[in-house]
Amino acid sequence: MPKVVHLIPFHDIGGVEVAANSMREADCSPIRFEVMSIFPETRGRLTVFNPWHFLRAARRLAMDSPDVLILSLWRSALTGLLVRLLNRRVRIVLFLHNSRDAHVLDRWVTGWAARRCEEIWADSRATATLRLPSPPQKPIRVISFLVDRVAPATTAEPRPVFAFWGRLSPQKDVASALRIFARILAARPDARFLIIGPDGGELGRLRDLAKRLEITSAVTFTGPMTREQIFATAAQASFYLGTSCYEGMAISVVEAMQLGLVPLVRAVGEIARYCVADENALLIVSEKQAARDVLTLMEDESRYGELRQGAITAWLKRPLYSESVAGELARLLRGSPETGTREVN
Repeated sequence: MPKVVHLIPFHDIGGVEVAANSMREADCSPIRFEVMSIFPETRGRLTVFNPWHFLRAARRLAMDSPDVLILSLWRSALTGLLVRLLNRRVRIVLFLHNSRDAHVLDRWVTGWAARRCEEIWADSRATATLRLPSPPQKPIRVISFLVDRVAPATTAEPRPVFAFWGRLSPQKDVASALRIFARILAARPDARFLIIGPDGGELGRLRDLAKRLEITSAVTFTGPMTREQIFATAAQASFYLGTSCYEGMAISVVEAMQLGLVPLVRAVGEIARYCVADENALLIVSEKQAARDVLTLMEDESRYGELRQGAITAWLKRPLYSESVAGELARLLRGSPETGTREVN
């Protein structure tokens, strides 16, 4: 029975981890599929810089010798390069999840892995195009990042309740979302903003900004939640407010659309492809314009309903992540000679 290991840095709540762990429930027979993390679940600040964890993971994988090793994020790519030095029989798939490198080390390690892997997967066309402007001559697959089917929330009226979920990091630029919300709150004193997710280095700054904008009483920082808790909390909202500077697939936006939240988002990464202005979303060009557009939409319940339904409908016929991954692994293990870029979502 062929064995496949998907290596991720942490067992966390981000989109990469959610997608990888969804394979635990998937039927991949006759493939034996395992999700492995480099670092322990309980970790201190210095743990992620400890080379022992990289070496230990590489040694275990080299000894286990899986038929395919999937690498997500730069720490996994670095570990995968060590595995390749120890065991050249392991076939490596580099899986890209963002349209931009996080930093110089990410760019170097990802570039090395892209040249040494058997093929490259990406979570979206935007990631494949923007992350690899000059890709190596090897197959590139775009994998569906629809992790599961999310039932729409029962609330269908345009209430001034906004939700965001994701890591509170500079990439997400939640400060801009707070400024947009402050404009909305000035016109709708009953507005609320639910901000869900772990601190990625920005929480203190965001709390300070909320105080300066005098919106603290209307903003709730919930901290991290399970997916079930996120969906239950987000069901109170009518809008998803996302102001990321850059993205790949943006799995939280996909989840929000399935829930029936109308996205108020910046058109970055793959979001620009599936969020269509006046069809299923409101797109942010400026903070002033974004607040004005959402206030106008809240006065038109019929139009809000059309955008809400468009958001839900956009994902009804897409294949699941587990289906895409299983299909691509079956092809790879058969030794298919296909080359070039192919989209499977």
